[in-house]
Amino acid sequence: MNEVLATNTQVFKLPLAIPLIPVIVLGIFCVNIVFLWVRKAPSYARISLFVVSIASFMLTFTVIDWWFFAPVCIGFGIGTLLVYQNKRRWPGYLLIFCAALTAGIFVPGLFQESIVISPGEIRSTSGFWFHPTYREITYRDVDHVRMYRYYDSEGYSTGTNVKVWYSDGQEDGFDADLVWRRNTDKIVALLQLYGVKVQVLK
Repeated sequence: MNEVLATNTQVFKLPLAIPLIPVIVLGIFCVNIVFLWVRKAPSYARISLFVVSIASFMLTFTVIDWWFFAPVCIGFGIGTLLVYQNKRRWPGYLLIFCAALTAGIFVPGLFQESIVISPGEIRSTSGFWFHPTYREITYRDVDHVRMYRYYDSEGYSTGTNVKVWYSDGQEDGFDADLVWRRNTDKIVALLQLYGVKVQVLK
C-alpha cells in the first residue's frame, strides 16, 4: 500500500497481478489450442476452456488498456475457432507464436513501469522494455500542472493527459501511463504537498 508521507520518497508500481494477467490469459489460449488439437478430448472440456479464455480476456480489459487487448481477444478468438475447424496444425502454431511474441513485447514493460516522487522531483519510467521512456520533472522549474481526464460516451475514463507549464514559459504534455492513472489521487496529493500547483480537469 502506497502511503502519502511528507518526507519520504514514494515509489509507485503496478501490482504484480497486473503484468501476470496477460501471461496467464495468453497461456490459457495456448492450452486451449492444444485441447482443440486433441480430438479425443470431451467437447464440453474444449468449450469450457474456450469460454474461460474469453472471460479471462474480458477481465483483463478492466485492469489493462482495452485498446490493445480488445483486438488481441478478437484475433485469438477467431484463431482458435479456425484451429478447431482446420485439421492442419499450422494455424495453432501460428497462434502460439503470436501469443509468445505478444507476451515478450508488452509484458516486461509492465514490470518496469514506475513513478518515483521525492520532495524535489518526480521521475517516471514507461514504454516498451527495449525502448523505455524516462521523464524527470523538477518542482522548482514548474509553474503549474494540469491533468485532463478523457471519458467515452458511457462515462468511463479512457485516459489521462498531463500538461506541465514551466516557470520560463515552456510547456510539456504527455499521456499518463497505467501506473499514473491507477494512482492519480495519491500523486496529486504528493505534488501539492511539495508545493506544486496541480489542477485535475474532469
